[in-house]
Amino acid sequence: MDTAIKQDLVKNMLVAIGEDPTREGLLDTPKRVVRAWSEMFAGYKMKPEDIATTFDADGYNELVLLKGIEFYSTCEHHMLSFSGKAHIGYIPNGKIIGISKLARILDIFARRMKFKNELDSKSLEQLINYWILLDLRVSLKLNIFV
Repeated sequence: MDTAIKQDLVKNMLVAIGEDPTREGLLDTPKRVVRAWSEMFAGYKMKPEDIATTFDADGYNELVLLKGIEFYSTCEHHMLSFSGKAHIGYIPNGKIIGISKLARILDIFARRMKFKNELDSKSLEQLINYWILLDLRVSLKLNIFV
């Protein structure tokens, strides 16, 4: 969608909530919102399989765990922001995913709108289907902003 159309949508939203988009403090708001959206929802343009690097596990079959991954997302139900911390652990099945990639994969999914409880299941499904990992677990602690 064209940037000007997106900016017009933001102007219309401002009018819908009773604001005047021509008032001094709001003149550049549509541009800022559209720029923010491009970062907030960048996950729609990314695929986890494009960034994930795997290595041969060389017989390693112990738990791989990354704890305390901060993330920010948007709930699709009311388009409100939420944040949280995730812990991702898995047991390799012949391959190991680079540990930093776990956080990047979570970030891709977090930058797409979704119901809060879908974030872990979508991440889980993607990882299992693509890399065929054994016993993957994703734990989330959420903070909802209202």
